[in-house]
Amino acid sequence: MANTGYDDRNIIGLFQALYEDRVDQSWAGKLSLYNGDSDRAEEEYGIFGGFPQMREWVGARQLQTIGKKTFAIRNRPFESSLPVREVDLDRDKTGLLEAYIGDYAEQVPAGHWEDLLIELINNNGVCYDGQNFFDTDHKFSASSSESQQTNEVTATQCPALNVATATSPTAEEAARALLQLVGYQQGFTNDRSRAVNGNAKDFLVMVKSVELHSAILEAVSSQNLSNTVSNPLTGLRMDNVKFEVIRVPSLSFANDTSRVMVFRKDGRLKPFLRQDEKAMEYDMLDRNSDHFKLNKELVMLLDARRGAGYGIWQHAIRGTFS
Repeated sequence: MANTGYDDRNIIGLFQALYEDRVDQSWAGKLSLYNGDSDRAEEEYGIFGGFPQMREWVGARQLQTIGKKTFAIRNRPFESSLPVREVDLDRDKTGLLEAYIGDYAEQVPAGHWEDLLIELINNNGVCYDGQNFFDTDHKFSASSSESQQTNEVTATQCPALNVATATSPTAEEAARALLQLVGYQQGFTNDRSRAVNGNAKDFLVMVKSVELHSAILEAVSSQNLSNTVSNPLTGLRMDNVKFEVIRVPSLSFANDTSRVMVFRKDGRLKPFLRQDEKAMEYDMLDRNSDHFKLNKELVMLLDARRGAGYGIWQHAIRGTFS
């Protein structure tokens, strides 16, 4: 006898629950500020420079100009349409249809913010200071007194990135490299030479390959990396420094299998920005629709109007093993 347990409401309810659960767990939310009140085709944002430092009050107050950089993020329309045949609704007895719709909810709409951030990472486009997001010559202003900084680092800046096999470092090599990357990132300063990451304690480490993922997971999790070597990250963990390690197979920038990215998660500002002019909406061409009567299939309809862009480059660093 046919299983007719799935109806329009079942599908919408299943989709909504899985979609919202997956969105709440997404790494995209941890690395970005969210603006849900966009109301135009393009939103303009301002990044401010460092604050005036306290000084001994001698004479009159001294008002100082605060630097500001502006940039814009454009909203783009997106859609996805998933057909579900009536015969599949009626004949499914194994839960395969439920799994199919669940995978769709998780991978397509719920993963869309991640897709937009991955696009930004892969493209490595221009951020607020006019340089590529990962670059060797960041500088807030044109002032000759402000030194250039790099968040695109190699063994020149972090000697521990020089390992035996660039695409497959050992856990000990990965731990030493991660220690130096965090230390280097904590040295980033604003235009008034003040450290912006000195109190950072929560990081997300992103790689592409299984080999890097495995080595770094072991590096951040193990007390001892061999019978004779203590983990160099132990001291950071004692100071409540935390690492989340994820693998993103769709990374596609140059040398992606020998590169590791470290993002700060606990800053008030974030490496990326997200905005919704029209948040994700979902509807259905159900059994009462003309489409169903003509084609004997339901259709899940998704659409959104949104955008994503680069935020604070100082909260991100990319290292290349060599």
